[in-house]
Amino acid sequence: MRSPSMLPDRPIGNREDDLLGRLDFARNIASLILNAPEGSTLRLGIYGSWGEGKTSVLQLIRTFLTDEGHVCAWIVPWIAETKDEISAQITRELARELKIDLTKYKSARKVAEIAEKVRGMADSDLRIQAADAVFGSAMESILGKRVEQAAETISAEIRKRLRGRRMIVFVDDLDRVRPDLVPGLLLTLREALDQPDYYYILALAPDVVERGLAAVHSAWGEPRQFLEKIVELPRYLPKATERGRRQYIDELLKVTGTMLSTEVLQALATYLPQNPRRIKLFIRYLASLSGTLERFGTDELDRSLFCLAQLLKTEFPQEVDLLREDDDAIKDIEYGFVRLNTWARHSDQTKQDQNEPRPEAKYIHDDHPDRDRFLTICEALRERGFSAFGRYGLSGILAMPDELPAVTMKEVVDLANQWLTENSTKEKIEHLHASIAQLVNEKPQGIQAIWNTLLEVRNNHLGAVVDMEFEADLLKGLKDASELMSLVHAIADGPLGFATGGLETKDWKKLFAHVAKWAHFVRYDAHEKLREREREVLAATFDSLKEAQKAEVYLNLRNPDDPEPVPGPEFVKLISELHEKAEQSAISLVIEKFKGPDALATAWGESGNNLLRAMLFEPKSPLYNDPRNIEQLRHVAADAANETQVQKNFLTFFRQLAYGAIEGGSFSVQDSRELLQNGELLQLIWEAAVKRPLNPRTAGSLRRHRATLGESLVSLDRMPVPEWWRQLEESGFFQRDRE
Repeated sequence: MRSPSMLPDRPIGNREDDLLGRLDFARNIASLILNAPEGSTLRLGIYGSWGEGKTSVLQLIRTFLTDEGHVCAWIVPWIAETKDEISAQITRELARELKIDLTKYKSARKVAEIAEKVRGMADSDLRIQAADAVFGSAMESILGKRVEQAAETISAEIRKRLRGRRMIVFVDDLDRVRPDLVPGLLLTLREALDQPDYYYILALAPDVVERGLAAVHSAWGEPRQFLEKIVELPRYLPKATERGRRQYIDELLKVTGTMLSTEVLQALATYLPQNPRRIKLFIRYLASLSGTLERFGTDELDRSLFCLAQLLKTEFPQEVDLLREDDDAIKDIEYGFVRLNTWARHSDQTKQDQNEPRPEAKYIHDDHPDRDRFLTICEALRERGFSAFGRYGLSGILAMPDELPAVTMKEVVDLANQWLTENSTKEKIEHLHASIAQLVNEKPQGIQAIWNTLLEVRNNHLGAVVDMEFEADLLKGLKDASELMSLVHAIADGPLGFATGGLETKDWKKLFAHVAKWAHFVRYDAHEKLREREREVLAATFDSLKEAQKAEVYLNLRNPDDPEPVPGPEFVKLISELHEKAEQSAISLVIEKFKGPDALATAWGESGNNLLRAMLFEPKSPLYNDPRNIEQLRHVAADAANETQVQKNFLTFFRQLAYGAIEGGSFSVQDSRELLQNGELLQLIWEAAVKRPLNPRTAGSLRRHRATLGESLVSLDRMPVPEWWRQLEESGFFQRDRE
């Protein structure tokens, strides 16, 4: 079993965890120290970039050295903020490894005795004098100024306790030390601690340290030369082999337990980062998405493409945000595979087109250090082919996991399978509604997502049933299709159905379109039984709609002139019955709109309210074909005497018909004139429009329309002027208005 260090962002803990082939490298470094002549010293540098595994190699080297009984001290200088703190850390680590109790030097008298005892030796040993520069400040930091001379004693004690062993000081993350502290630390290692059998191994990114040195003081000289004076033997980490990277990926997947298969990531190994730490961080990120991926079926979301998209997003977040806003660039990537195949068939055009810059190239600067990598990953996405992007598309996949669908296809399929395998009981219904509530979980439009996806699932099921070769399979498939329609009905009647507003008019329209699509499959008795069940559910769900919702589906239920394919007669009959019900609801709704605020204004424009346009501006509208409807309209018009909004809507209606009859535009000239020539209707509309005094300027405009219509289209007797109008006429207002 692998060490827990495989998953977190920390170095490996033992030799077995070396998956990148660095064990021999570490063993060779250790051998340089183990085989060095007695009394020598050496400063080695392990060079590598961030995340390449320098610390892990240091851990392996330490393992080899401690196995041979040598003393290893581990220094992490980047946590220090001053030179004294670095010195104190070195002192503590050396003392800890050699089991020296620093607290015994807290007695000033004892310190004085020890200091006097070693003074002569200190005066004659330049190395001890140099060490005092380190241990003196360290002891002052640790014990206080009174015992600063104890540094000489500490140095001597360290040499005594080594007893022929070698002291190896590991200095990790030197490139993270504050730049102004680096020169002092390096000089300390170069001079102050240059003692027999002391060895130093420094892990650093040389370019980072050199930049820091250059920024501190030019007096240090050329950074590379200064570093070479300190590090006697620099060794660069060997690059991980492709085999090592793949093994590394395999082991990471085993530890993370991610939903992704080894095959998926191994297929993408070429595009994964070269840096081991970046690989680990990315796989840790993917592991964190396991719960998200569990929501999607493998056919629903291409895992390989998902990983590529997430890789692009994590490495280039800002560029991806810009790319997602460019629909043309997204489509170019989604359908690029088709274009590439087209190029292959037209070789003359291939070279020219391939030299054209990709649309995504404009979203990454030319001087970006990873520009080529960004374009390479985008090209890898393009090569996957448009079918791989599935139901969510590239933009949707790039938005994950920040933006996820309310419900996935897999979740709805699981819901349907659960329904099909349970008996039809009260508990089954309760279980269904509980499952739906859990799926929706207050997600916006969650129930609509379940509804739409379920219809899609059922449609796919019916498509598969049609092609079944054996009768037994066919009958089983049709039975399941009938059960799925019962599931649709149960959802429609449930707590989040039509009655409570969870499902809306648009959702019933989708059910209608779904049933209509299969209504012509009535050749066999088994098909007819299924069609009957579909019609039952369609009628039942229509009845559960509110009156306003029924009115909204009125236009969808008008029979097309040439339906194709031709549905069965029973379906045509059902549509006729539903259309009749919807028609009455639509008429009542339109008449009621004359009471609403500016409701008639929504009919203006080519994209105006279609129901209003169909009911009010078509001479053959059922609104005008039944005297009872006209009577209802007249009853509403009578309220114009007291309700400003009613008068305003009738005024708007008259203007719309007048504009249509005179100028056309939003309304048909022929239809508008035919409606105005209905004298009874015209008088009803006109009298409501001028029931109470209007703004004189509005009246002037209305007067011009009246005059134009009266010239050749309608009788002015059907547009009598009220008393307030006559007063304006007598006052000469209209005459002055013309002038």
